[in-house]
Amino acid sequence: MPHLPRLEVLPLHATLPVEEQTRVFAPAVRGVRRLIVATNIAETSVTLPHVRVVIDAGQVKEKHYANDKGMEVLSVVPISQSAATQRAGRAGRTAAGTVWRLYTEAQFKSMPAAPAPEIRRCNLANVVLGLKRMGLKELHAVDWLDPPEPAALRQAPLDTQWGRGLQKRRVAAS
Repeated sequence: MPHLPRLEVLPLHATLPVEEQTRVFAPAVRGVRRLIVATNIAETSVTLPHVRVVIDAGQVKEKHYANDKGMEVLSVVPISQSAATQRAGRAGRTAAGTVWRLYTEAQFKSMPAAPAPEIRRCNLANVVLGLKRMGLKELHAVDWLDPPEPAALRQAPLDTQWGRGLQKRRVAAS
């Protein structure tokens, strides 16, 4: 068997302490290959020097609001075509690189062109509270850049009323 260089495996995700995240930016030891296992934090947030190969599983953990559960959930979902293109661009930023996609061309073509805007996926209770604080009375009158789902917009005031009810109970119990 031919001699293989030593391999250093480094994680990169948002919940890592900063000092551990910065390890991926330090120069590799001569003769040591690096494998950086990254979440979508490495998609757009940072440029990692000397990345030659990206292996794209075609999935992302994405937060969305489940109206039926009344809470935000984190689900593994297929990425969008634009995210796949962005991931491929991570290889070869400073030298020639390649991407290995762990999905077929047909799967790529079935992916949405772009991810859904966050406002269409998340709980709008805090948004509604902010708009109410600014004096806005009619939420449906807002000229949204990306309009939220109507059901989510209807649910948001109910969520804020539920939250106010909890606050009143806490005050009464004190």
